[in-house]
Amino acid sequence: MTGPGATRRYLVRGMLPLIPLLAVFFIIPGPIWVIASMVLLLLIPYAYFLVALTYVYRRHRLLSHGLDPNLLSTREQLRKQQERDDYNHRFGHPQRRNSEYNHTVTEQNRMSPGVRARITSTATEWPGWCHTSRPTR
Repeated sequence: MTGPGATRRYLVRGMLPLIPLLAVFFIIPGPIWVIASMVLLLLIPYAYFLVALTYVYRRHRLLSHGLDPNLLSTREQLRKQQERDDYNHRFGHPQRRNSEYNHTVTEQNRMSPGVRARITSTATEWPGWCHTSRPTR
């Protein structure tokens, strides 16, 4: 479910049960274009939803077998890490530490309580142009 070719195996396994059902349409008498259009009318949405729900179904299968559902995103996480490293190498950006992102918290702590109260009170008020009802306090 998570190895190389897992998506291809999932798609093949999903399409195989449909082939005998669609083959029944070729027994129906009539022009081949009518039969082919009936088959395509069923095959195209089925294939579309099979592809669209690949991640959801594989995640469900991992959970039902007691495995970690984050196994699916391991390859994606590795790809993102490689892109990030490549970008940093190419443009010379050093790796940032979490402490560099915490400057806003320290700035808020340096504010006086009155300024902090004014900022929080104006953020919770509704603007005058808004036509919805105001929240109850």
